Amino acid sequence: LDSEYDGGSGWISLDSATLVGGSGSGLPLPFTDNFSGGVSADWIVLDDSTKTSSWHGQSGEYHQDNEVGLGLSGYEEGFHLGTFSYLASGFSLTDYKVSVTATPTADHGLAMGLMARYNGSDSYARLSFGTWNGFSRLETKAGGSFEALIENARGYQKDVPLNISLEVQGSIIVASVNGEKLFGAYDSTVPQGTIALFCRDKCAFDNVLIENNDSIPSVVITEPASYSISNSTTFSVGAVVLNKPSGATVEFNVPGVSNACNAAVEVNSGHFTANCTVGGFPAQGFYSLEAALLDSGLSELDIDTNQQIGIGDNYVAVGDSITAGKSDNTVEDNISDSGWVYTSQGYEAVLTDLLDSESQPTIVHNNGVGGDKSSHLLNDRLETVLLRHSEANNVIVMVGVNDAGGTLFTPSGLGCSGSACDGTYKGNLQGIIDEIVVAGKVPLIAGTTPKFGDQSTSTPYSNPETHSRNVLIRDGYNVVIDTELTGHLVGPDLYDYFLGSENRFYLYADNLHPNALGYVVIAHMMRNVIGSGPNILPFVVDGICVALSLSAACESPTLYKQNILEAGNKIYIDQEYTLTGSIPGALTNGRWIMTRDSDQDLTNSDYLTFNVPQTSTLYIAYDAGASSVPGWLSSGFTNSGMTVTTDNPSASTLNIYQQNGVLGEVELGAADANANSAGSNYLVIIVEN
Repeated sequence: LDSEYDGGSGWISLDSATLVGGSGSGLPLPFTDNFSGGVSADWIVLDDSTKTSSWHGQSGEYHQDNEVGLGLSGYEEGFHLGTFSYLASGFSLTDYKVSVTATPTADHGLAMGLMARYNGSDSYARLSFGTWNGFSRLETKAGGSFEALIENARGYQKDVPLNISLEVQGSIIVASVNGEKLFGAYDSTVPQGTIALFCRDKCAFDNVLIENNDSIPSVVITEPASYSISNSTTFSVGAVVLNKPSGATVEFNVPGVSNACNAAVEVNSGHFTANCTVGGFPAQGFYSLEAALLDSGLSELDIDTNQQIGIGDNYVAVGDSITAGKSDNTVEDNISDSGWVYTSQGYEAVLTDLLDSESQPTIVHNNGVGGDKSSHLLNDRLETVLLRHSEANNVIVMVGVNDAGGTLFTPSGLGCSGSACDGTYKGNLQGIIDEIVVAGKVPLIAGTTPKFGDQSTSTPYSNPETHSRNVLIRDGYNVVIDTELTGHLVGPDLYDYFLGSENRFYLYADNLHPNALGYVVIAHMMRNVIGSGPNILPFVVDGICVALSLSAACESPTLYKQNILEAGNKIYIDQEYTLTGSIPGALTNGRWIMTRDSDQDLTNSDYLTFNVPQTSTLYIAYDAGASSVPGWLSSGFTNSGMTVTTDNPSASTLNIYQQNGVLGEVELGAADANANSAGSNYLVIIVEN
């Protein structure tokens, strides 16, 4: 089968595609396509965001290589848009099972997934996953309107292939991952249609298989999902049954809690619901739910179990790209210890762990949308987010940086009343609060973070404290939050931390977005408002001063960064060199001061100073290939025997020197690389004792 296809970036020649099944108006099953010879013309691309995709065959897979999901065009209300490629010969399909091997390959971790019963007119069922916001989600779109069916807060790792499947039978939808049941749902709005592959950034697909439904009876829980939290000890449960025998029923059970669930009721054919009550939760903070399919003689035919279901607090975080976690460079701290949150960025997983450790299970869902202003959240986003998270009892709102940007910034509305507040930050925020309260949830409004520069440029403001946009945030937006809104909890004063008593631009990745350590700070400050116990902040070195010559004034603004680093992260502010291999365990939770590599030839003895607020161990990573080290390093530090490696060809290995018991002000000399042929500047790591 030879064809050509214009995917938006030029004509692609396709030949000899391996396509087994039918074509035309019908599609005999089973149908398979492994793309070993290219991509058949039977695959048709539709871009439902405003960005152009790039679908093509590559190495025996079907790839999509363009980012099409970021920005406001990548959303319809609170639901994702992107691009999908559908099988044109499958529109007559009704009941079937489709599976595909799908691999997320983008750094962003935007959603990818699988669609069933796409009817060619904006109706389908969709299973999608994403680590950008951290979720697995089953939803439908019928007549152009989305409906959320079931989800959790767990995404999947980049470059790890998943075998994902959707089985549709009548109004029953079952989603599986790697052969394990994930979600079940009952929805009658999408009765017929073909399959499609969905992608919002770089994705790879292989081994498409469409086959007839299994004939074996099976049961799948529809609510609650595994890794979810209910805020009530009495909660609804449900399950759907494929191939239900005559007279069969479903029995729900909470292991460890006697008689927790009442008798199931078949509310629709193959759809059973009940209520379960637990008098709290087990000591480990979570429980499991079992749904057993019983035949007419009460013999067990199948069982499904959903794990890690807690009774506690369920938070939904809404806002802009800072809520989403843009520019968070670490992955390890974005996987909660409980397993409830699995994302690639943001403060939500850290906050989940902080709250989990205090009294009861807690989950924080990430629903941040890059580019959102308060008006977008109020008018375009909030309603569908609240419907999707009907089980949540709290909403964290953090928005305002985009309101303060551009030429048409949002006026604060400070002191306004009535219709005069329409379209202002105050009016929008009060509308957001009111909508959250009507939905039966508690709104927490966090203070808006500062801007250290404009998004359109990498150059920071010379004096951010007095810049008009930060004056608007500090003296307008945040005063509104603190004093003029009603019906909400006042969240942390993030502005004051990052640009109050000290300019902490060193905790930002760019002019607008915190780095990984900055997001850890946000998580702790959120916890200090909504958690219990004494206030705590993470360990952060302060007072960083860089002098480019002896007795010179501190570089202003300070461009050096303080961060948490892991393998693959950049190590300098002016180079793309990264850490490679494993990092010594002694450096775990270390605060890395990222220097400028081009400063390596400086010689002044007062090059870098900073304050260490808690007794710590100070480490210096210096080029192992240097003929010697500076006097300040040889006299004040000992060689620890540890090393870190980088992809810098001029300094691929750095020896780790250490000094114990460091507290208070620290002054370090320059690298003086000219004196010893060092190939790079040094790095600084501080580990709190």
